Amino acid sequence: PINMDNLEIAKEVLRRKFIVGLLDNKRGSFARFDHYFKWKESPKYEKEFGCRKQLMDEKYVPKHPIRKDSDTWKLLLEQNRFDVHLYDFAKELFSQQSYIFGL
Repeated sequence: PINMDNLEIAKEVLRRKFIVGLLDNKRGSFARFDHYFKWKESPKYEKEFGCRKQLMDEKYVPKHPIRKDSDTWKLLLEQNRFDVHLYDFAKELFSQQSYIFGL
């Protein structure tokens, strides 16, 4: 079973090894990926930009939305509580990394 120690290890791995991107901030995410991976220096950048722009402009719509505070929502939240904590940490890390990348 997963416990708080596992969560803390996962947070540390995320903090040390990942550049965080968020679906609800695609433009900011792509900007930091461009910066970090130096994609703008690629001779294919202009050609590939259309594909990235399409991805950035797409809206994510869940196929089976679940109402917040429903019994299903509460059950999923309980069963995935460590994932939720890790996601909340990833959102904080996204903000912290914004300062690192100057974005």
